[in-house]
Amino acid sequence: MEELKQVTPRAEVTFSDDIRQEIGDKISLNGIYEDAVILHGSPPFTIPKLCVSIRYYQRPSDGYDPIRLVIERKGENNIEVLGSIDIDRSPFKNAEFPTDDEADDPQIKLAMNAVFAPLVVTRSGRLKVFIEDNGKRLRVGSMMFKFSSTQPAENGGSETATE
Repeated sequence: MEELKQVTPRAEVTFSDDIRQEIGDKISLNGIYEDAVILHGSPPFTIPKLCVSIRYYQRPSDGYDPIRLVIERKGENNIEVLGSIDIDRSPFKNAEFPTDDEADDPQIKLAMNAVFAPLVVTRSGRLKVFIEDNGKRLRVGSMMFKFSSTQPAENGGSETATE
């Protein structure tokens, strides 16, 4: 069977309540969110802490020009940038790639975490994560915030959600 290789550059994004650096080069993500966060009540709603874990991957052939990581959401009349960082990829030129027999498709990984504490949500909408590279935007993750007028059910879910 043909083995397909993943497209690069790419990124994986996980939203959670907390990120912890553990002993032994281990990272713990606690309270991982799925596709949406249901906020019970009316806006504005303050989330005490929202963490965004981003893992960026590229091959040596993907280039070494600077890139920018952007986290944004739609405001009332504009796009609100919650955070951005310029990433200098020139040091990747000198990176050592795995050379063992299993590393037939070596890639560089860059791990980044962002913490928003607190995060005030004033409207339903999507928080988006982008990588900007040479005038192109690659959307690498997003999470929806929805307001609900119902209270959570006993099992932790809700009966209905409204925007």
